[in-house]
Amino acid sequence: GKEFFYKMEVLALKNLISIILDPYDNRAMTGFLLSKFCEIDLDELLILKRKNPKIYEAMKGDEKYSKIVNLVEKLMGLKNTVDLSKIMKIAISETNYLGKIANQKDGDKKIANVLKFIDLLDELDTPSWDIGAIWKLINEGSSEEESEEASALSENEDVVKMMTIHKSKGLEFPVVILSQIGKGIKESDKTQVELDEEKRILYVAMTRAKRLLVLSKQSLGENIWKELFSVNEFFADNGKWSIPQNMNGLIEIVNVPEYPPKNQEKRVFNYEKKYLEKVTVQSVKKLYNVTELSEKAGSQSLADPIYAIYGNVAHEILEKLGKEFTLKALLSDEFFTTYPQNIVHEVKRELLNLVEDPLVKEIEKAQEVKSELEIEIKIEKVGLQLMGKIDKILIDHERCKIIDFKYANYNPGKLKDYELQIRLYMIAYNKLTGRKVEGVIFFLKDGKKVNVNYLNEEALVNYLSVMNPEIKNSFD
Repeated sequence: GKEFFYKMEVLALKNLISIILDPYDNRAMTGFLLSKFCEIDLDELLILKRKNPKIYEAMKGDEKYSKIVNLVEKLMGLKNTVDLSKIMKIAISETNYLGKIANQKDGDKKIANVLKFIDLLDELDTPSWDIGAIWKLINEGSSEEESEEASALSENEDVVKMMTIHKSKGLEFPVVILSQIGKGIKESDKTQVELDEEKRILYVAMTRAKRLLVLSKQSLGENIWKELFSVNEFFADNGKWSIPQNMNGLIEIVNVPEYPPKNQEKRVFNYEKKYLEKVTVQSVKKLYNVTELSEKAGSQSLADPIYAIYGNVAHEILEKLGKEFTLKALLSDEFFTTYPQNIVHEVKRELLNLVEDPLVKEIEKAQEVKSELEIEIKIEKVGLQLMGKIDKILIDHERCKIIDFKYANYNPGKLKDYELQIRLYMIAYNKLTGRKVEGVIFFLKDGKKVNVNYLNEEALVNYLSVMNPEIKNSFD
């Protein structure tokens, strides 16, 4: 049921997703640190909070927590380039999360729940790299949808499965074991109707077996079997067995040998080998996020994991910019966000300088504006599947202008990477709509703009080869 999403092992994963979106989310960070991912105790957590109300900031200044901080920063850096399910697998693998929860009570069940949650991430009907959208769907699912707790075993696994007799109706199994048969039936406590029902239930249970029926009891002497089956009309008054003709050969008394317990550590290793092996950033070769491809072609990362938070805030504000909302109105409005208010105020101060900017005015007066448009399209000549999210599109009849916001000052060193990003957007949007496309990179901190010309697919291949001669080979 709904409680699946509130299992401790699943909550730890949900908290990690929250942290990847916002490391300053104290509630999520607390849950993550106390979970088996980190295994920090409450005393340590209180010490961190005394250092700094923002737990993430407190950890950044302490060498003791450097591994945790490095992991969080690494995962944040992957959030726009790698599928969320793969990010979760990387975190699980690097922290030995499965190994830790395997040693807990019901460890197999906990592992199965973790793997089911990862499968759910893959099944969500939203772009796999759009963590914000996925997170929204997960939260809605937590409160509205039913999700069965995962089984620790697959349906085809050669193991013993337990179920009630009622659930077994209509099913057949090679071997059926009925336990606690020795309890029998106290006739004095039952009406005839109830006794008849008990007999019918026993008949249903015993006829589920295809090859072997095992009746289990506590050993109380030989007479217990006579008593049991006489009650259920399998033992005649003359002291002889009275077994139906179609059940001959099904009964045999056997001594069950003891089997040693399975090696739990080996099972955990097999889980990780099966589900987590080879989970790397390079594991997707043909399906690219635009940011990932531009970083592959260039030489450096486009987003510092921490500084990217400022960019996220700026994008949240500018997403509403258009015909209905001016930038001045958006900046004067109380902006609700989970990000720290000091960051929000700093971003607002920067954007305030752009209120009278000509490009901002053009966006405000545009006939049609699209914001945060998700694209996914195949570019044949480059040989890749492209995914991305376009910040702003201004549409005027058959022409359109794509605007890519950068919360940064103009930087010639990164310009080629930024140009590749927007050119990929331009090709994708042109293929989707057939419209002529212009491109503009808008540097929000100093207000500078760079116009980018359209390249067709063949020209893009040559452009990629010039940027990085090895990039073309990676698509082959």
